[in-house]
Amino acid sequence: MTVDNKIVSIKNLYYPTDTIPTKDKYSLTVDVKWMDSIIQIRKTTAIRYDLEESRKFRRDSTYNPSPDDTLRYTEMRKIFSQNCHSYALEKYFGNIGVVEDLFNESTVLTENIYMDKILITSFEKTKEFKTKRKKCKDCTFDKGTIIVFRDKWNSPIHTVYFDGQFHSKYGGWPAKAEDKIDNVIKTYLDTVTIEEYKFDNKKVAKYVGRKNAGS
Repeated sequence: MTVDNKIVSIKNLYYPTDTIPTKDKYSLTVDVKWMDSIIQIRKTTAIRYDLEESRKFRRDSTYNPSPDDTLRYTEMRKIFSQNCHSYALEKYFGNIGVVEDLFNESTVLTENIYMDKILITSFEKTKEFKTKRKKCKDCTFDKGTIIVFRDKWNSPIHTVYFDGQFHSKYGGWPAKAEDKIDNVIKTYLDTVTIEEYKFDNKKVAKYVGRKNAGS
């Protein structure tokens, strides 16, 4: 959906094409058509303590979790239900006022390549820096952007949202706002290139126009 050629919703940019059951009965893997590409997400459908699995893991059919055990498990499941790419996209779209319901606390982009597909189809790269001695001394970024960290194979190994702070989701750890980019690099020492991206309204509007013309 566009208003004055500005995208205000991305809900017509994607739709699920296939749902794949997982071994985890509380999540699904979903293939999604994102514009002209296919991406894949894992969606957590429920967060519940699985007593049967816990007893199997512990080899103790009489095990019963304490309230603290249940709380820790629930918190861990919540944290693992979203990765850095989904978190950065959720923060980004929310802060530029674009309506979406794909990237949230229950979704994970299953591979880094899918983040690249989203960037290629719907974002524009506005800055690029090379790290030196595991630092990015002269890196400056515009507020309200997505910052992507790439390794020597050019894979997007990490993504953050920047609004003056670097809002970062570190794997199995809760999201954290960092004041300095070097604090993020310390966690991703394979970083070689750091890029800034903004949503490309013109590129996306052209896609929407082609889609509407063909419907």
